[in-house]
Amino acid sequence: SLSGQAVRVSLSQQVALEGIRLNLEGLLSLQAYGSVSTSGQHPAVAATVLVPKTELTPLYRHLIFEPYKFENPSLETLSLGGQVSGQLQLNNPGGNWSVRGRIGWNEGHVSIGDGSLSATGIELDFPVWRRMGPAAAAAPPLPGSLSIAALQLPLVPSQPLQLAFKAGPDRLSTTAPIDIELGNGKLQLGIVLLESIYSGRPRLASSVTVSGVELDSLVKETGGICSGGQLNGRLERIELADNNLTGSGTLIADVCGGRVEIRNPGIRRLFSSSPAIRFDGTIEAVNLEQLTAGTSFGRIQGVLNGWVRDLEIVNGQPEAFELLLETTRTSGVPQKINVRAVENIARIGGGGSPFMGLAGTVVTLFKEFSYSKIGVRAGLQNDTFRINGTIREGGKEYLVKKGGLSGVDVVNLNPDNRISFKDMVKRIQRIQQSKSGPVIN
Repeated sequence: SLSGQAVRVSLSQQVALEGIRLNLEGLLSLQAYGSVSTSGQHPAVAATVLVPKTELTPLYRHLIFEPYKFENPSLETLSLGGQVSGQLQLNNPGGNWSVRGRIGWNEGHVSIGDGSLSATGIELDFPVWRRMGPAAAAAPPLPGSLSIAALQLPLVPSQPLQLAFKAGPDRLSTTAPIDIELGNGKLQLGIVLLESIYSGRPRLASSVTVSGVELDSLVKETGGICSGGQLNGRLERIELADNNLTGSGTLIADVCGGRVEIRNPGIRRLFSSSPAIRFDGTIEAVNLEQLTAGTSFGRIQGVLNGWVRDLEIVNGQPEAFELLLETTRTSGVPQKINVRAVENIARIGGGGSPFMGLAGTVVTLFKEFSYSKIGVRAGLQNDTFRINGTIREGGKEYLVKKGGLSGVDVVNLNPDNRISFKDMVKRIQRIQQSKSGPVIN
């Protein structure tokens, strides 16, 4: 419904608007006052729009969720509450429109998905500055602030958040870095810059520094494998645009006596129902004994290096990657592998146990074997998985090459083998669940 008080027209062709009210079916009430002048080349508008405190949940359901729920199914998992209000000033000097003002969000709360990402006790003073047309004379930025009583993020302890920001035409930025506690360590967001806010294609840019984060606090269930590691590093630039988050830089995990580097991480389709996490990485000087001790896979001694490229993970499962893993002979570190690990490497490669027949009788005399090298190259694309050995001698391709008289070779009998990744996952699950084979200390 629309109602208003008197509209006055003067001889100078100026229309004064007083007390105009717009009510959207009880959801939102707007009040406006100001003037419209037609005496110049362009109609001159100077108006103020007021939005009294209004419940946010019905607005979200009727104006966002219902119209766009099929286009964006992730809206189903979004919950919003609190009261919103605002005051906006509209002007069009020289025919160039400008909107300035503030939007408030009080006693707010937001939750996404299962609640692992949520915020409560939100008090937001958001400055609005929208300009259409060429830049006008310089004007001071509009200040704003955000206070959150309890911010909950995945793998992050609940904590409060306070920040200030400033707005210019079609842009917004924080005034200082933002610190987020991560267990015993810290994550720091640099100055956050949001541009083209009202264009329909906004862009967000910042940087991320991670320091002294205990990996045990991020990975709850490691089974004691490689405990005590730390995560450090810096992404010089992160950018969010067109539903994609990209990063430039390196995060370093000191783990299992070596280091794992994660380079240029990003997320495609960030706000979709199936976001894809992607990054490249390297593995340097990881102690295999620390990595495999106490696992059902079997024990291996040695030093592991390698890389992964174009890794994409969707819903916790890899969708694509290229992987290379090789051991490197290192002074003072033995290269030995026990029976169970040999059998499991052979099974992953699609072959049977090397300890059949006479070899099965001989193996009972040994608990472990020396090897000269372990090398595996694997890839996943379009749900097709392949695995190969990197050691080639005498026309054969090896996954494991023996290192002495008591050693054992694992030969890739089918180097052109291709299977679906689902079948590979089942193969690995059978290995994890298998309790057969010799009992090796």
